[in-house]
Amino acid sequence: MDINADPCEDFFQFACGNWVKKHIIPEDRSSLSTFEVMADDLQIILKGNNV
Repeated sequence: MDINADPCEDFFQFACGNWVKKHIIPEDRSSLSTFEVMADDLQIILKGNNV
């Protein structure tokens, strides 16, 4: 949630604004979902590269 956004003016920005800021679509993909982010994070953990 982006609490700085006015939900009456831009509800999408209010509800999803910080997610959009933190999760930039990689150049090799055309979209990015929460499932893909979770799968990528899990791969890092399973490979033992989580610092």
